[in-house]
Parts: sequence; structure tokens; C-alpha cells
Amino acid sequence: DTTLHWVPFTYAGTIYAYKLTSAQATTDEYANQNKYDHSLFIADYNVTHSVSWNDLNDQNMIFGKTYTSGDVSYTMRTPSAGSNSTGSNDNMRGTPQNNEWDVIVNNADEYIKNWSNFRSWGQDTNSSFTSNRAVRGYPSARNWLNHGAATRYTNVGFRPVLELPPPDTPPSDSLKVVTLNLNGGK
Repeated sequence: DTTLHWVPFTYAGTIYAYKLTSAQATTDEYANQNKYDHSLFIADYNVTHSVSWNDLNDQNMIFGKTYTSGDVSYTMRTPSAGSNSTGSNDNMRGTPQNNEWDVIVNNADEYIKNWSNFRSWGQDTNSSFTSNRAVRGYPSARNWLNHGAATRYTNVGFRPVLELPPPDTPPSDSLKVVTLNLNGGK
């Protein structure tokens, strides 16, 4: 749907990871102090490309903007992605490793779709080059790289996540916590 009236998202489940509220290079200390359980949906592809990190930040799409659909208010934003990488092969991870992108891939690598030949902006500032921001994807779902915050590339874009409100504080009766008994699992 090129009109973006319908964008498919994949429910990534409840993840235990950090997110950012402002531009910064994320340290292990920050990531460990700020990780929390939260439920995310991740877009199945970049919904726009040839857009810079700065362009998205100017529209409040990096750290969060309220989005309401079906009487449910979500926070729409980019995922945390790490401020550096663990190496240079297809199995690399972002660091700190409890960023949302890697935690989603750890849960099930098929949750992040359509990464081949495309990169997606992340929240994090590169720890070595503070004018650069994290991008993920292209040769593998795990791949971490960085680009200048003001650059625009045709293969780099915005892949939003939708963060659900905490289940004990929904904005209406549209969300309810349920437990399904699966004979020992739930």
C-alpha cells in the first residue's frame, strides 16, 4: 500500500530493553539502569526512505509521538539500536546489547522483516562519532552501521515501532490483560 493507509506491523511481544528520550551515545550503565518490560509492534518495512535522522527527529519520530488507532494510543518512534557494534560479520550485535533491535531479533529473527538491501534508523548516537546515528539491516538483520544524522540515502529509512501503554494503565477499555493456560505454560 503505497498510500501508507495500511502498514503491516509484527507484534514483537514484551521485551526487556532500553529506549532513549534524547540523542545520546548509550553506555552499558545507562542501558542497564533504563531497561524495562514493554510491548512493541515493529513495522514490516521502512515506511519512508531518503529521509535523514534529523528530518525524523524534527517530526518527533525518533523518541516518540502519540499515535492513536482503534481507540488505543501508542507511542510511535524508532527503536533503540545500540551506539556501536560487536564486530564486522553477519552475527554482529549493537552495543549495549539490550537495545530493542537486538532483543527483538533475539526473540525471533523473523520479527524484523525486509531488511535486505535496506537500513533503518535507530535512536542511538554513535559512541565514536557524535554526529552519526545508528542504522540497522542491509546485509543481515543483525548488521549495525552508522550514518551522519543529516544524510539522506535511498536505502535508509524510517521503520517505526509502536509501543503499547502499560497494561495496568490503558487509556480506555480497549486493552485487557488476559492469561491463556496452556497446560503448564501461559
